[in-house]
Amino acid sequence: MRLVLASASPARLATLATAGIPAEVRVSGVDEDAALAAAHARRGRLGAADDVVVLARAKAEAVARELGPADALVLGCDSLLELDGQTYGKPGSAADAVERWRRMRGGIGVLHTGHWLVDLRSGVGGTGTSPGTSTGTSSRSPCGAGRHASRARLRWSDAGRHRPGKTARCAGSRRAGRAAGTRTT
Repeated sequence: MRLVLASASPARLATLATAGIPAEVRVSGVDEDAALAAAHARRGRLGAADDVVVLARAKAEAVARELGPADALVLGCDSLLELDGQTYGKPGSAADAVERWRRMRGGIGVLHTGHWLVDLRSGVGGTGTSPGTSTGTSSRSPCGAGRHASRARLRWSDAGRHRPGKTARCAGSRRAGRAAGTRTT
């Protein structure tokens, strides 16, 4: 049996590899805006915790359809950051990441992560599950945002590796953790 990761996230693949779980990567190509619009049309406006599950499921099921019946599990994942009632996906550029870090100053955000697992071994299209998680983050002073533009985007994309109870911070900065009274990773 093989595990197929329906995600382009290097952080998710690295997490699996660190745990000793080999995975094959298959990017789904799902139009996330369209998937959310369809879900909202069917069920009404959803919160970020539900949106990540919708997106994880759409990704896993799209890859599962491509593979057809197989001796495989397909894992779809997605994360969204909720800050001051606004939901953000991965920033499109380093400049976007820097701007988000600036907006986070003094705020508290929640990183929502959803997972959907499709088991193709059943031969009937698979079954799904969703152990969605949410992690609170606080940032009193993200690194002098302009100084680390390229690293800010890298850290943002690595947000899936953030551990509960730890304060998110920009590379090279310890102030955010000290200001919030927590250790940083």
